[in-house]
Amino acid sequence: MLVFVRILEWSSVAIFWPAVEALLADSSELGLEETLRRFNLSWGSAMVIGPVVGGSLITVWSIKAPFIFSLFLSTIFGALSLIILKETEKKPELKIHVEVKPKNTENKKYPLVSGIASIFLFSSVEGIALTLFPAYASELEISALNIGWIVFAFGVARVVTFSQSNRLESKIGKTGLFLLGSLFLGVASLLTALSNTFPLYVLCFTLIGVGGGLAYAASIALVLGRWETSRGRAAGIFESLIGFGYFAGPLIGGIVSEFSITAPYLFGFFLSLAVIFVQILFRKPSSSDGKL
Repeated sequence: MLVFVRILEWSSVAIFWPAVEALLADSSELGLEETLRRFNLSWGSAMVIGPVVGGSLITVWSIKAPFIFSLFLSTIFGALSLIILKETEKKPELKIHVEVKPKNTENKKYPLVSGIASIFLFSSVEGIALTLFPAYASELEISALNIGWIVFAFGVARVVTFSQSNRLESKIGKTGLFLLGSLFLGVASLLTALSNTFPLYVLCFTLIGVGGGLAYAASIALVLGRWETSRGRAAGIFESLIGFGYFAGPLIGGIVSEFSITAPYLFGFFLSLAVIFVQILFRKPSSSDGKL
């Protein structure tokens, strides 16, 4: 039953996410990076609040309470979306205006392989952390409420990092953004494998949030900026890559956990090392990438 529920959950996400990203990219009068930043601040804020709410509902009522609460919210916002949401007509002149922006030109020139590797890394590490860690933490007798606070730290770090990614990119460049994100994810994965206390896990998930925020910001701007004339396809490709990581990461993590309960996090660490090597190998030597 839980497998069936997860299929429904991620099928809805797979349909919803590319449509929203493409709609925002086509209709917003702001730049691509600023539009995506505001969008991710929106859903990232929900990720900050959600785990704490879920953990509290389980503690106060029952394990079923978060599902009932989710059903209630989904019904309300689904109905409101049908009533309020209007798809704006695409204007060719806006496409021409976007195509001459320097940042999008930079995205077109930057090696796509670094972005793809980064997408697989952060989605795999986040998938392992969010899917496998709650069970691991329960075996360590960490309460549902504290698990919620651990994931809360991840959400806060991700939102704050993503909101500041433009400023950081202006200083260290896109290459630096990719490398720094991969480094944080690798350190967090290794630290998770070595930790066994609540405060350390809060630190680990904070680092995962920082690394994921940096990697997400750099890769989504790269992918959507590459195919400006087909935002829907680009958003679909981006989310499919994330979905593959969320599928492959926990699957591989679950397999290797048969040998050791910390093996999934060691897998994340070694994956980050491989991705860092790829990003260094395919980095774009340009003045726009700052000192790196």
